[in-house]
Amino acid sequence: MSERYFLIGTDESYGSLPLMIDVRNSIKEEYLEEGESYKQSKISLVNIRNSFDKNTKYPDIMDTGVFMLSDEAYKIFKLYEPATVIKRILLMGESSDEACEYIIPILKKIDCLSNKSTFIRGRYIDKGILIGKNIPDTVLFRIPNVDGMCTVARLDFVESLLKRGMKGICLQALEIE
Repeated sequence: MSERYFLIGTDESYGSLPLMIDVRNSIKEEYLEEGESYKQSKISLVNIRNSFDKNTKYPDIMDTGVFMLSDEAYKIFKLYEPATVIKRILLMGESSDEACEYIIPILKKIDCLSNKSTFIRGRYIDKGILIGKNIPDTVLFRIPNVDGMCTVARLDFVESLLKRGMKGICLQALEIE
């Protein structure tokens, strides 16, 4: 089992990202948990601003409100976790017939953040330390009760993403105690 983990999310410096304007109306965050996901539609439609203009970039991982994978990133994730329940989201421009599809994996929430972790601006992780014995044998999971990036990725999955040229990904190394 890999001993290195990272917080994973969207690289905000990647470029002009699509701005989701009604994500909370289409997707209920409480339904994106194990045991509750059947309440969320299999496919959700979300309107976006500044869509499909030449400067808007669609990263392979988006975590603005909801953690989502591009189709290419999902294919890699599926190699590691084929049984994970997923939901699909279509990002539609306000005045466009084009759509961009992302996949929302229903990830386990694992309380494995050590009290030795440090935070900034409330509950944003500055220095994350995980409790090794609480870490599950899965490539992606979420840490509850934190703000900002809260999705954790195992090293082998991160390497697979990077080797295949996935773009717009932000990583923050985590320590293990």
